[in-house]
Amino acid sequence: GPDVTDEEFKKMCEEAAEQKKEEELNAVEEAYEKKLDALEDKLRKEMNEFEKDKQELSHRRMEEVGKGVENVLGIFMGRSRTLSTSLTKRRMTSKAKTDLEASEQDVKEVEEDIKKMEEDLKEELEEVSERWEEVIDQVVEEPISPYKKNIFTELFGLVWLPYYVFEDGESW
Repeated sequence: GPDVTDEEFKKMCEEAAEQKKEEELNAVEEAYEKKLDALEDKLRKEMNEFEKDKQELSHRRMEEVGKGVENVLGIFMGRSRTLSTSLTKRRMTSKAKTDLEASEQDVKEVEEDIKKMEEDLKEELEEVSERWEEVIDQVVEEPISPYKKNIFTELFGLVWLPYYVFEDGESW
């Protein structure tokens, strides 16, 4: 209104802009929080898979070594052994190692995605803050032309003050 000073108006604008900025920052943080939670869940699953693959590789290596020792001892004891079982154990160990490497790569990719998402969040928060800081400093005066249709009579009255004239001798 016309009774508001420029300083009061600027302060009101700053408060309104600050409130809108906080609302937008909260909205951005909530959106990224959901995405980060999903990535962290994915990371936990990949870590579990990595640990399972690690154990599987360890077990396969022990089986392979055990079968190799069993074959060597069998040869020295005079028993005939086939190498197909040893080759199968070797193939299973190799597959377990490949699975472990794939799991490790998946974990690294998810960790990189999380880092990138956190960087994107930081950049977007800075961008929102800068944009609202610029808005605070932008004050534009808009001249308003009054129209007769926009003029409203709030108070109307007619005042009558009686005026009496008396004749007092030669003077009125």
